[in-house]
Amino acid sequence: TGAMTEQVVAPVHAVWKVPDNVPLSDCANLGRNYFAAYHTLKTIGHVNDESLVLVDGASGGVGMASIELAKAMGAKVIAGVSTQEKAPFPM
Repeated sequence: TGAMTEQVVAPVHAVWKVPDNVPLSDCANLGRNYFAAYHTLKTIGHVNDESLVLVDGASGGVGMASIELAKAMGAKVIAGVSTQEKAPFPM
């Protein structure tokens, strides 16, 4: 399937350059978070500009990606976090 390959071919709009000051390890899960959020919101949830989306675990990677994508899709978003300390993170 190519899931564990060292090289891939992708269109230029699907990739971005990692800044020199950002370790690759920090970028490793970025795509996975957004892919999971997009699949859940669009493919399964059919989110649109009339939707109200509840994001539980909103301070995590998939949660923050879900907030951004749901807003970009025009949805209203309610975000939930487990502790008061995590509350400032979701936007």
